[in-house]
Amino acid sequence: MKVLYITLALVATILIVLSLKQNGESTIFYGIAETREIVINSDHAVEIKKIHVQQGQTINQGDTLIELNRPELTIKIKELTNQVSQAKSQQSAKANRIKAQIKELEAQYELNKKLTSQLKSIPNQKTAKKDDAHNPIKIKIDNLKRELSITKSSTQVKEEIILLQQEIYKLTKSAQISGVIGSVNFKEGEKVSPFAPIITLHTKSPSSIKGYIHENVYNKVSVDQKVMVASLSDKRNKVEGVVIGVGSRIVEYPLRLRKRPDIQIWGREIIIKIPNENSFLLGEKVLITAIVNQGITQSLTE
Repeated sequence: MKVLYITLALVATILIVLSLKQNGESTIFYGIAETREIVINSDHAVEIKKIHVQQGQTINQGDTLIELNRPELTIKIKELTNQVSQAKSQQSAKANRIKAQIKELEAQYELNKKLTSQLKSIPNQKTAKKDDAHNPIKIKIDNLKRELSITKSSTQVKEEIILLQQEIYKLTKSAQISGVIGSVNFKEGEKVSPFAPIITLHTKSPSSIKGYIHENVYNKVSVDQKVMVASLSDKRNKVEGVVIGVGSRIVEYPLRLRKRPDIQIWGREIIIKIPNENSFLLGEKVLITAIVNQGITQSLTE
C-alpha cells in the first residue's frame, strides 16, 4: 500500500508540473531601474535672476525652482504702455473733434435736403435716394463715423502687452513633479543660451525599468503584458510592472547586462512602468519575469 501511495503522489506531482508548463511559460531577463528626468530650460536667451533650489534638494510638485529674466521684455512692455497712454489722450481729443465735425455736417445736410425738397424740379423719390448715396456731405459724414469707431491700432497694442506679460510669467519655472534636484548648472546673474539645461529634476525612486530580452525569445513579451520585477540583492523586494514599450529593432546589450563583457549579445529593449512607491535604487540591476499566463502572474504577486 505504501508503494501505491508513493506512486500516486509522484504521478500527481508530475501532472501538476505538466499543467503549470501548459498554463504558463515564464521568460526571464534583466534590466536597470531608471528614473524620469525633466530638464528645465528656456527657448530664449535669458539671465538667471534667482535660484530657489540646490543640488540634491527634495522638492514637491509646484515648488518654484528658478526665476529668469529677459530685459528686452520689460523694455518693450514699458514702450507699449507709454504708447497706449498717449493714444488714450490723443484719441479723446480726436474723438471730440470728429463728433463736432459730424454734428456740423449733419446740420448742413439736413438743411440742404429741406431746401431741395421744396424745388418743383426735384426728381422722383427713387432717383433722389440714388443721388443721396453720392452726396459728398453724406459720404464725408459716413467716413467720419467710421474713423470715430476705429480703435483697432490701440487694441492691437494692448493685446501685444498681454502676450509679453505672459512671456514674463513663464520666466518663473516651477516643478512639474515631486522629486529630487539632479543638477543646477548656472549661478545667479549668469547668462544662459537658448535651450541650455539650467536645472535637472528626477523622481525620488525609479519610475521605469529598461530591460533587454534576447533576440531568440523577444516575441515572448508584448505591450500591456504584466511582469514581475525583483531586486537581485533581495528577492523579497519585488513589484508588478507592465510593459509600455517594446523596441522596434535589435540592439546590442549594455556591458552591465552581459554575463561575459567580452561576448556581444543582441536583443530588444523593453520598457516597463513600475509603481512610484518602490524600494529599488536608481540604476539598480533587476530581474524581470514575464509570465505568458496572467493567472500565474497573479499568483506570484500574492
